[in-house]
Amino acid sequence: MIKRNELTKHSLTCFWMMIFLLSYVLLLYLGGQQNLFVRDGDVYFHIATGQWILSHHAVPTSDPFFSETVAGHPWIVYYWLSDVLLALSLKAFGWLGILILPALAVSTSLAILASYLRKRVGFWFTLIAIILSLDILLWRIMPRPHIVELPFATLWFIGFIRARAENSAPSYWYLLPLLLWVNLHGVESAIAIVIAGTFFLEASIYSRKTDNGLVVLKQWKIFFLLSCIVSLMTPYTYKTWAITSFLVNSNTHAYVTEWFPTGCRLLPLNCWIVLVITAGFGLGLRVPWFRLMMFLGLTLLTFAHWYVLTLFSIFAPLLLADSFHQVLPWRNALEQKYAKTKPARIILIPFIIMIAIITVYASQRIHFEKNNVFTPVSAVDFAEKNGLVGKRLLNIFEQGGYLIYRGVPAFIDPRIELFDLHFYEDNQNKVSLLREGLTGFERYLNQNKIVWIMLPPSMPSTVALLHSKQWKYVYADPYAVVFVRKKP
Repeated sequence: MIKRNELTKHSLTCFWMMIFLLSYVLLLYLGGQQNLFVRDGDVYFHIATGQWILSHHAVPTSDPFFSETVAGHPWIVYYWLSDVLLALSLKAFGWLGILILPALAVSTSLAILASYLRKRVGFWFTLIAIILSLDILLWRIMPRPHIVELPFATLWFIGFIRARAENSAPSYWYLLPLLLWVNLHGVESAIAIVIAGTFFLEASIYSRKTDNGLVVLKQWKIFFLLSCIVSLMTPYTYKTWAITSFLVNSNTHAYVTEWFPTGCRLLPLNCWIVLVITAGFGLGLRVPWFRLMMFLGLTLLTFAHWYVLTLFSIFAPLLLADSFHQVLPWRNALEQKYAKTKPARIILIPFIIMIAIITVYASQRIHFEKNNVFTPVSAVDFAEKNGLVGKRLLNIFEQGGYLIYRGVPAFIDPRIELFDLHFYEDNQNKVSLLREGLTGFERYLNQNKIVWIMLPPSMPSTVALLHSKQWKYVYADPYAVVFVRKKP
């Protein structure tokens, strides 16, 4: 029977490197071929924020006139470090850097996951887990903080899984990934502490039954306390937790697709559920009740919010790994061959060459600043040439990120931490002509002293403004129509 310790260090290294290289190549190829990573305009305001931080050598504490509506309002940039990395990537490698950064983050996370799972449960479960995780991440991957943070969230979670497997407290070295995580995406500092608290509770229940249980629990208490302290080590200290509480309790989720329910539409997510049920009945899989509650809680949150999908892709296989280790057979020809054979290092050379080829290919194919609803490039160019930039604009939510990047103060943008539900609802109702029709919309424009308007051609208000006596159509393309106020 092949035991885990017979797996050579060399073969494990080769395994996780191949996982990294293959996923990196795939992600770069898809990103270059299909512009996979740009699904909204948010990446642009993240880049603009990072550029502002680099040029001012400080993080903003209020809106630096990115918006006409909330200029000067207090602003907690809880994702400041991710924005800096995006800005540096753009500066160093152009738009290809914006493509490489999320590809590196996801590939590194999958390599870390594969390295741990390969030691615990062998080849087959690891292969299935990596395929399902990658499939899930393809739905969520884009140059955004929730992807940039992923390697450090993975390390943080593995630290607790490993500590519980060894009946010890996590190493203090795992506080470093936490420090980076809360600065890359500070709104998830609460998630990080909930994870720490949950495993601390599990240790409190099970460690008491061991000989060194009291010592281990004391170490856990110290680690949990340090984790809480580290979670506050951001430029905004306790305000990061305050903005987390605000976002969780905010009603603006109705306007953010990340908070929409995932439901049962995602095949790889359903595959995880089917895999656990099948293993339970067919292989006698037994998941400890505490881990089962954690898995079910994570699954329910994922069904409830699209946002949690990224973390599910990494955390779910880690929660189930030890249970699958008990039921999956190690006696098969592939495991024996893999364990006893040291794969030649030269096998990595073709993958390295492939990375270079795909990177160059992606650099020729990627076009981030491309006309669409999120990035009305031509319309903004027209506005700049005709002296409209700097005058009060009305735009839609989806255009806000790109307008900020181009230096055009937006009326509304995706930074939900700066806008309340009433503002979003009122704007949506007026622009869609859901209440009061064109008369109410024109009154709304007058109240906000709007000078020019940029709207998609498909909006009801766009068609209505063509017949307005107050507004003149001056530009149109398939993605944006520009109106200016007529002179009296």
